[in-house]
Amino acid sequence: MSSGMNVKIKSLFYFLLANMLLQPAMAGSGFYYGFDAVFNSLDTSTEVGLTFTPPPPAPSLLRDQSSQSFSDVGIHIGYLFKHRRTQSYFLMPEIFVTSFDSDDTIYGTSFKFGTDIDRLRVWVNLGVSRVKPFKQNKLHLGLGAEYSINDHQAISIEWLRIDTIEENTTADSAFGGQTLTTDTHTTRDIEVIKISLRIYLLE
Repeated sequence: MSSGMNVKIKSLFYFLLANMLLQPAMAGSGFYYGFDAVFNSLDTSTEVGLTFTPPPPAPSLLRDQSSQSFSDVGIHIGYLFKHRRTQSYFLMPEIFVTSFDSDDTIYGTSFKFGTDIDRLRVWVNLGVSRVKPFKQNKLHLGLGAEYSINDHQAISIEWLRIDTIEENTTADSAFGGQTLTTDTHTTRDIEVIKISLRIYLLE
């Protein structure tokens, strides 16, 4: 996804979020909080280019791929907005913090839009995640579903995919009478599954 497109989507996201927060509270709206069981998968692809100046040897390219899985816990807090209690469509701005592994975290904001179908609630999710170990803010997209146990408690499951994280580094080092240039390109793809218990404080 291009940086220009990222900026436009982020601007739209924050505009909609601010617009929601400035709306008056309606019956059926209210804050909520929840506790998450979080399952993260990290796919890493690395390309290393080696170039000698002057040659020989000829330039070479090394590739490596790896996958890792983590499970941990998280929390979230948000606001369910409905124009009226009987309306099926809803908006939900939310902030969250989840563990990425035992030492690092993912935190950010989400903007959810969806509909109620009897006791089932489904939504799409657009937001921004900060992946702490990589020090980058990235868009995320997702889908979620929730089953209401009663008017104030629900169980949900949600899938998120975070926009690809890219890192590029270049290093030069002396190698005999030559200079060795090492170019490293790393991409990381993160997917998150959350299973949550959510408590609603509806007005």
